[in-house]
Amino acid sequence: MRGWWFAVIVAMSLCIPFVHGLAVSYDYLDHDTLSLQPGETYYYRLVLQNEDDTPINITVAVESPIATLIGPSALALPPKTFSATVYLNITVPMNTTANTSLPVRFIVAPAPTTTDGGQVPFSVRYDRTVTVVVDANAPVRAPMEPIPIIPVFTEPQVPKGQPGLAATLIGLGVLLIIAIVLIARRVSRKPRS
Repeated sequence: MRGWWFAVIVAMSLCIPFVHGLAVSYDYLDHDTLSLQPGETYYYRLVLQNEDDTPINITVAVESPIATLIGPSALALPPKTFSATVYLNITVPMNTTANTSLPVRFIVAPAPTTTDGGQVPFSVRYDRTVTVVVDANAPVRAPMEPIPIIPVFTEPQVPKGQPGLAATLIGLGVLLIIAIVLIARRVSRKPRS
């Protein structure tokens, strides 16, 4: 029984290089609802963070007729980046009727980094929807501050040291050897008749 737990721990430790430390924070809104007047513009801020020692390629997508992403949709976050900011430009058309609810959906996810076959990617994606409620009596906000200069990111690329097919095969080989050793030990312990 101890051998089984040992194999599980070894298998989990072999998966550690495949885990990424991507985090996303965003502006707080009560009940994820934003009240805007017709014709009003709001810049919704997303702060992207990479806690890894290697770059992470990410994609940012926006699904809404009233919102656009300011900047590129594919980014390479440098290692140990904690404040990479991107913005969504949310603009309510002037002719929108009051009490209309308009969804703004954004998705932040790691981008595939390799074309090696046989790998199954596991990753967390941030999928969030903010509801914009059109209200002619919404409080008038102070003029928006100018958007700070968006950090320049390199084009997404395969980070150096990223585990590929060779690392996966080595890990599977080690697991196979452990399984063979455990089976051989179990067979050798059976009483011979």
